[in-house]
Amino acid sequence: SKADSLHGRVAEERAARERHNSMMTDQVKQEQRNREEHHSSVEERLQYLEGLLGDSSDKHACDLEAHKVQHAKLAGDVKAREAHQASLAEHVAYLESLLHDSADKHAQEIAAAQTKISQLHSRVTEERSAREAHHSSTKDNLSKEKDSRDQALREIKDRLNHLEGLLGEHSEKQAK
Repeated sequence: SKADSLHGRVAEERAARERHNSMMTDQVKQEQRNREEHHSSVEERLQYLEGLLGDSSDKHACDLEAHKVQHAKLAGDVKAREAHQASLAEHVAYLESLLHDSADKHAQEIAAAQTKISQLHSRVTEERSAREAHHSSTKDNLSKEKDSRDQALREIKDRLNHLEGLLGEHSEKQAK
């Protein structure tokens, strides 16, 4: 009867340990799913930002080319008109002014594009840092959980060894 009681307690301990292990396995799997979802979300955002950056760069390149073409056309028109209407000095001054204005406009557009690129780079860097911090935290939590499970297992083994020792002593006393 005492042995049956001990066997019952051992069975209860084993069932509790199995429930605990099952619960920990479920938690680890859930954490892995969460991490995978977060990782794919970060990947999607990075792809979106890279696409946006490529689209913006392509658009600016096309706009710049269109401006160059328009500028070349205007410069040609002005040159032809000025050759017939004004002196060479006036013509040169007008073209310098036109080129200066165009260069300033392009410089402003390039500076704006570089600012946008810097902002996107900062966002990507922040996202990468956040992802690495989350990964590190998750890794630490999993390590702590493993240590805790290992400690609980050692305690259960010690208790089981103790119970087996008591059971053996009890059996020896019964045999005498």
